This record gives sequence, structure tokens and C-alpha cells, in this order.
Amino acid sequence: MLDDDQSLTLRLQGLTFSNQILVLSRIAEARSDSGSFNAAAVISLLDELALPKPRNIAATVSKAVTQKTDGSVRQNGLLRLKPIGSITIAFIVH
Repeated sequence: MLDDDQSLTLRLQGLTFSNQILVLSRIAEARSDSGSFNAAAVISLLDELALPKPRNIAATVSKAVTQKTDGSVRQNGLLRLKPIGSITIAFIVH
């Protein structure tokens, strides 16, 4: 039987790379006390789940978030998904 992390990893591997980044961005945002995240938080999740990392993670995260979720709000170098972004990500995982 798979544990929760293994199950999540298998589901993520079935997504395109940009969609993987979006889902991980949403998880990072949810885990954050401030409701914001950065590329380091996404890298941490990639490491935690033993998923491959792109070369320029900051650019990859920013591009995926802005292109697929109608932008994001930047505050002090942190990203925060707009409500439409969270809804878009919910559709990706269902």
C-alpha cells in the first residue's frame, strides 16, 4: 500500500512539468503561515517528494504561475496565487 507522499508523487508524475510546479506552488502556499511562497519552498517540496528539479526553478515557478493562473501577486519577493489561480490548480488535480 502506498503512503500519502508516494500517492501524491505518482499523481504529480502524471502531470506536465508546469502543472507539477503549479500544484506544488499551491501546496507551498497552503503550508506557509503567511499564505505566500517562493521558489525555495517549491524546491523543498520537489526534494521531499524526490521529483526532478528544473535548472532555473525561480523562472520556472514564475512562468508557470503567471501563464497558467492569470498571474500572481508579488509581495517582497514572495508569490501568492490569485483566487482564480487556486481554482485553476484545483481543476488540474481533479
